Amino acid sequence: MAIIAIDRWYTRIGLPASVLDEYQGTTNALPPNVESMLDIAEDWDADSYGGIAYLTSGIVSGKRHAIDISWDEYYNDAGYGHMPPLNATDFSLRMSYGIAEAVVFAEKNNGGESSLLRGTAIVIPNADNSVRFSLLGRSLAEAWAGDIVVEDDDLNTCFNIQDAFPHNNDQL
Repeated sequence: MAIIAIDRWYTRIGLPASVLDEYQGTTNALPPNVESMLDIAEDWDADSYGGIAYLTSGIVSGKRHAIDISWDEYYNDAGYGHMPPLNATDFSLRMSYGIAEAVVFAEKNNGGESSLLRGTAIVIPNADNSVRFSLLGRSLAEAWAGDIVVEDDDLNTCFNIQDAFPHNNDQL
C-alpha cells in the first residue's frame, strides 16, 4: 500500500488574496468570525454582492451570497477503506476540512431576503469525507483537461472551465 498525505491547503472565496498570507503552509486555525471581513468582500461574480452566489433548493430555495476561508487535507485512512495500492491510477483518500463562512445576502427565489438561507456551512464530524483522484496524463500536454489549463493565467483557465462545464447563465 502507498502512504499518501497531501498537506493542508487553504482557499478563500470572495476575499482578497492577501487574506491567505497568514495561512498557506501552516496549520493555523481559521478565524472565529469571518463576518468581520464583510467590509473587504470582493464581488467575484459581478452580481452587486460580495463573495459568490450559491443556488440552493429544498425547503427554502434561493441564492446565498457568501465569503469564506477554508482548508482541505487528504490522507490514507485504513479505517474508512482509503488505502490506495502502489501504482494506482484511480483511488480515493480521506479528506478533512474546515470552513469559516459569512453570508453577505440571502434571497428567496420568489423575492425578498431569507434568514433561513443565512445559516453558515458546517463541518460534519466523523463523516467519511473523501476525494477521488484519477490519472489524467503524465504531463499537461497529455492530460484530459490539458486544453482547459492555461499555465500562469488563472483568469483564462477560469474562463475555459466555465466554457467546458454545463451551466445556465440565467440562474447565476
